[in-house]
Amino acid sequence: MKRHTPLSPARLDKLQKIRDRIENAAYLVGISGGIGSGKSSVSAEFKRFGCILFDGDEAARQAFEDPEVQQALKDRWGERVFHPPGDINRQALASIVFQDPEELKILEELTHPWLLSRLETTVLQAVDDSSTSTLLPVLILDAALLHETGLDALCDLLIHVDVAREERVRRVVEHRGWDATELERRELNQIPTEQKKQLATVVIDNNGPPEGAQEEIQRIWETFITPKRKRH
Repeated sequence: MKRHTPLSPARLDKLQKIRDRIENAAYLVGISGGIGSGKSSVSAEFKRFGCILFDGDEAARQAFEDPEVQQALKDRWGERVFHPPGDINRQALASIVFQDPEELKILEELTHPWLLSRLETTVLQAVDDSSTSTLLPVLILDAALLHETGLDALCDLLIHVDVAREERVRRVVEHRGWDATELERRELNQIPTEQKKQLATVVIDNNGPPEGAQEEIQRIWETFITPKRKRH
């Protein structure tokens, strides 16, 4: 797969070490989809089966609260990416990094190691907690840059949440206050949604009401995941 930014040797080494540690000890499911496709809603649905959810957006918010990360951002972009109380101004930061691929690359270099470390902790904790169970723990990876960051290499199953672009535009206008131009600007920094779809093991059509997606999730759980959970 062609990535927007090639993975560094250090990142590849870290991913391989995680993969080696969780081999046959956990079942990882990666969720992909375009912005506004409902990845988070689909990911949350899996929690009803007892899955552990790794929420990339929530982890990013936690990363921005880390003093070392905050200092690194301040060293690079100064006070303009902070609110007066000292919290990260994500809108101001987004206006910088989504205009310039080099600035986005720097942000990723500052935050992705933190996120990968948090993911590793989550996965290994799940492995330890289920060590006496006859079933493998199932972790759902809801990360916007699943493929671009190499996290797809950790996954046993890749699910793509498919929604027509017109519907995704409608959703981000309604829920985020964006317009079509903003959606396009942000997705320029991701691999095309059609390529994500081609890389997936299975695709969920999320254009309709929630009930339709819930039926698909039930089918995926029973067909793809349940048979793989028994320990060898």
